[in-house]
Amino acid sequence: MLIYSTDPESKLTIGSQAHMAFESGCKWIQLNMPQGSDAVHKKNYVGEVMRFCKGSDVILTIGNDPDLVMETRVHGVHLDAVSTPNAPVIRQQLGPHAIIGITSSSVCEIKELKLKADADYALLPLKSLEDAAKFIAELRAGSVTIPVVLRIESDMCVTNGLIHEILDSGANGLLYSSKSDNVGLEIQNILDATNSIKE
Repeated sequence: MLIYSTDPESKLTIGSQAHMAFESGCKWIQLNMPQGSDAVHKKNYVGEVMRFCKGSDVILTIGNDPDLVMETRVHGVHLDAVSTPNAPVIRQQLGPHAIIGITSSSVCEIKELKLKADADYALLPLKSLEDAAKFIAELRAGSVTIPVVLRIESDMCVTNGLIHEILDSGANGLLYSSKSDNVGLEIQNILDATNSIKE
């Protein structure tokens, strides 16, 4: 699983980043809105992306804005660490079919929100693969089967070896974000590395 998370600080527009991700074969795009965007602009960003994704099997989620998710009817929301404790309320708001991703580095919190909010995945920042592997092992030892996604940044050199180590850590996927103008090529390289390992 690869999630491309748009970077609102990139020189590229939200729509351009999402389109590059889409054209490169990424099947999951998370839209993060530029700070200060009003409701109309946010809805326009989502509408632009929905138009070129129409008829495809791409999953669209929005960062930290369940109201916009309800209004635009995309697949779900990703909650940052501050918003994650509100997941049970947001689950009630969005209903059972919405995707809800949480951000947490607490085994207890993830376990609780899997039970109370039926969270669909947990995002961890990739500080070290050793720490990630220990954390995921602790989750699994506690019978928490929620998928775990590791976040990698564009300043990391994404190689076949790194992808292999991420998968060996027990992670189920990765989230990638970039300020680069070469988002499409970077995503293609990640997908190629992932596919070569699966083969």
